[in-house]
Amino acid sequence: MSQPESKVELTILCGTPRARFSDYLKRTETRPMTKILPFALILMMALHIIKPLGWPGLKKRGDFWKIAAGAILAMFVVVLVGHAG
Repeated sequence: MSQPESKVELTILCGTPRARFSDYLKRTETRPMTKILPFALILMMALHIIKPLGWPGLKKRGDFWKIAAGAILAMFVVVLVGHAG
């Protein structure tokens, strides 16, 4: 049998998943910013439908989808940069 490469594999092999899984959950707690940014984007989209922001490319009410598309593109770039380096 080969050596385990991660703590998860070690946990499964040792037979104590509860203690190790709680450690994993502590490390992956959501940060407040992960909740604030989506709320801010939804708020911007709602405000843009009510009254267009007037920014370049966001002149009409129907352009609210561009805010979501920009956010998805930004997340894609962050993921690519995070995995590349």
